[in-house]
Amino acid sequence: MRMRITIQGSDRAIKKLQKLGAGAKDFTRELDEVGTYLKKFTEEDVFESEGGVINEKWRPLSVNYGYKKRNEYPGRGILERSGALRYGFRFISQPMKMKIWNPIEYARAHQKGRPEINLPARVFFKVDDARRKKIVDIIHKGFMRRVANA
Repeated sequence: MRMRITIQGSDRAIKKLQKLGAGAKDFTRELDEVGTYLKKFTEEDVFESEGGVINEKWRPLSVNYGYKKRNEYPGRGILERSGALRYGFRFISQPMKMKIWNPIEYARAHQKGRPEINLPARVFFKVDDARRKKIVDIIHKGFMRRVANA
């Protein structure tokens, strides 16, 4: 003989846990928020501080190139002529991952540097401790929202 013992509310609790489990497999919404945050942070804070905000202060332009750039592109920052690099970031979010990149062909050369042509690395994208903390916070808030709504 089988006995089934039901604790009051247990069926409801099981359904909530199942709903929570299903929701824990898709963080697209949170990863969209992470991508938007990183894109905006890079376009604004990193470029405005010329890398200072991520502790990667950019090396100044050479004297000759700096003079030429001031005349041809007045008011533009070190890594900016048209704004294509600064505003070129893209991201795609999937349920469990997010990819962010800059498709501008010269982005990698500026990020990594090219010593053979005397182009120093000027790091414009970096996930430092402060960004890591913000990313974890975004994911955590999303998870807690799921728990509350389960």
